Amino acid sequence: MTEITATTAMTGVNYTAVLPEIVILVAALAILCLSVFIKDKKNLGYLSLAALVISLVSLVTLRNVSGTMFNGFIIIDPFAMFFKAVFLSVSILVVIASFDFIKDDRGKIEYYSLILFATLGMMLVASSGDLITLYVGIELTSISSYALVAFRREDKRSIEAAVKYFIPSAFFSAILLFGISLIYGVTGSTSIMDAPQILNSGLNLMPIAFLGAIFLIAGFGFKMAIVPFQMWAPDTYEGAPTTISAFIAAGSKKMAFAAAFRVMIVLLIALRVEWGAVVAILAVITMTFGNVTALAQKNVKRMLAYSSIAQAGYILVGLAVASKMGYVGQFALASSMLHIMVHAFMKGGAFIAVALISYKLIGETIDDYIGLSKRAPVTAFCMMIFLVSLTGIVPFGGFVSKFFLLLATVKAGGLMVLLAVAVLINSAMSVYYYGRLIKNMYFIPVKDVKRVDEPMAFVVPMVIAVIMLLIIGVYPMPFFGYAMNAAGLLMP
Repeated sequence: MTEITATTAMTGVNYTAVLPEIVILVAALAILCLSVFIKDKKNLGYLSLAALVISLVSLVTLRNVSGTMFNGFIIIDPFAMFFKAVFLSVSILVVIASFDFIKDDRGKIEYYSLILFATLGMMLVASSGDLITLYVGIELTSISSYALVAFRREDKRSIEAAVKYFIPSAFFSAILLFGISLIYGVTGSTSIMDAPQILNSGLNLMPIAFLGAIFLIAGFGFKMAIVPFQMWAPDTYEGAPTTISAFIAAGSKKMAFAAAFRVMIVLLIALRVEWGAVVAILAVITMTFGNVTALAQKNVKRMLAYSSIAQAGYILVGLAVASKMGYVGQFALASSMLHIMVHAFMKGGAFIAVALISYKLIGETIDDYIGLSKRAPVTAFCMMIFLVSLTGIVPFGGFVSKFFLLLATVKAGGLMVLLAVAVLINSAMSVYYYGRLIKNMYFIPVKDVKRVDEPMAFVVPMVIAVIMLLIIGVYPMPFFGYAMNAAGLLMP
């Protein structure tokens, strides 16, 4: 593991360190302004893509920068860089896929701008050193996401999905804000790093701080779509434009994990709470509920939605084992972070494949996928790779990230080993509903099937996702090594 060095002192305001965020903000505002003068609205999509790529490239140049800005409100460290890379990668895939998927010229203005604002919010959360900054980032992403889910105003399902997303989300945002107010009330500070020192000062602050932590867990749990806060996900994923379903499943849900990792580990350690067992129980319930419910689904988008809930359970496994602290806890947290990155490409690519199939009016049910290998061979092949990787089969990233999670539970020993058993059982369960879709695409004979055109706007992001899954599966150590480095910053 390499040691991170601060290549920038950052004692003053160094805007180079936040260049990725500046690029996204300027592009989002520019799209709104330039839309008046640009006749071909497709150029707005190209501008969005260029901004995202420039932001990602600038992020790579800052990978060894570490420090704080704006009196600790912003943290620049490998943890933030890791999640920002995930968010930008997902946004790039979604924007490319949207070139053909979004046809309304009038809507393109708001659409691309909203994606950039949502991405900016996610990046802000990843770098938050203060609870207020974190809350602002979450709300910026959430508000943009509400509008994106309801983007197809003529589609009743889209409007219904947005309402079902907005109402509980507003409630849990209030819960999250109330938790922040309780933490501020007992510590006198909203700084994430100040909480441990104040709570360990000898004052009797623990009961109220513990209550605040519970509210924070509920707020983050809703955004992560873990049981029992998952009620919004299936309807929202099904009714939203499919590219936006990819954006939420692969992007904004990961934002919630970034927030939870940044805040809850620090806070729960300061409260000296034995939280590993509780998170482990939540992980088992979440993955089991997601997989069992996915078995009964006929709609592919709903199946992938419940699959995402199950994947959230797998990510929680690493957080549960992280309660062991030390090297084992660091290894477990890094394993969860690697699974977050892998899941972003698996689930993002899968939803983009569904978007193409929906775009070609083939259908959204599992039976509609019969003979897809003959109608859309490239899409069927990529979809098969995503499903195989989600199952956790070699040589793709899904196998590697699950293997590291299993290894972390074994290293922890004791009852944590039971988490490995739960992961294996649930992975075996997922083989049925993923395999059913693969069987329909490849192994059910069909006659007189006409091949459909597969637009490059969909094929390119799917191929990129497949390549990334193969790279991580075959050569995972650079990604896992950086995740280990990032996780080490959060562990005592």
